Amino acid sequence: QLIEDICNRDVGHPEFAESLRQLSEKLLFLKNNPNLAGVGAAGKAIKDIEPEIVKLKTKAASRVRQYLNDQFALLKKPKTNIQLIQRDVLLRYRHLPAFLKEHHVDVFIEVCNGYSELVGKLYADHIRNYLSELGRLQVELYAKGDVLISENPSTLRIAHVPLMLRQLNLPASSRSLYDLMNRDSVLSDLEEKPIIAHVLDSQGGKLLPERVFKSLNQILLDVVATEIIFTMEFFQLTAEQNKVIFGGIFKGAIYAVLEAMRTAVNNTQDVYVILLLGVLNELENLTEVIGQ
Repeated sequence: QLIEDICNRDVGHPEFAESLRQLSEKLLFLKNNPNLAGVGAAGKAIKDIEPEIVKLKTKAASRVRQYLNDQFALLKKPKTNIQLIQRDVLLRYRHLPAFLKEHHVDVFIEVCNGYSELVGKLYADHIRNYLSELGRLQVELYAKGDVLISENPSTLRIAHVPLMLRQLNLPASSRSLYDLMNRDSVLSDLEEKPIIAHVLDSQGGKLLPERVFKSLNQILLDVVATEIIFTMEFFQLTAEQNKVIFGGIFKGAIYAVLEAMRTAVNNTQDVYVILLLGVLNELENLTEVIGQ
């Protein structure tokens, strides 16, 4: 029955999980008692059955790998909530990578690398799409011709854009290059919920670059925290092991955020954007959080 279940039973079925547990026990027994093989009647029986158990292990590892890859592929479906699939689907099968980790490390590493590559691409695409949505709502408060000292302040862009100030939720009464107009409020409440682009758009709202960067960082920090917890639990890793195996998941996503920040700094005529981005980056310290 053990052979039948391992070779033919649906990998997601509870009876496969039980047979996998039994196989694991047999493999551990062989591993922990290498000197018993060939000694006495029991030893002869162990020696005879050991090759079949090893073959069964290889078969189990192959089927588990394929099943996990199929489950990971669910994450690629459009508009899929990755965290929901992780919590409600994948975590039910954490005994599968545990078997690979214990008995077939090469396959375990292959599965980990495949997951890391797939999810890393998904997160990078998600960040780029989110950035594109926010980018359509982003505006610049100052133009190239705006200078700190002007003979005619009425020529400043902000002197002519009360509508923009309302869209940005900034006080129109203090339109001046010397006034932050409460823009430093972006530095408070770092736990503020990320911006939902379509909701803000429906309200006629607009965003300055520092608000875009803050929301991007918030999205990425939330995802990082959730992903670290999931991978440690699902693959049963220590914090250090998790860092080594999955430390590269967010490389593409972080690159997208940094590129957006670099573009904003290079293209803006607004000195406050540069200052606020620098302070936000220091406060949130995304790279250090991921490193830890």
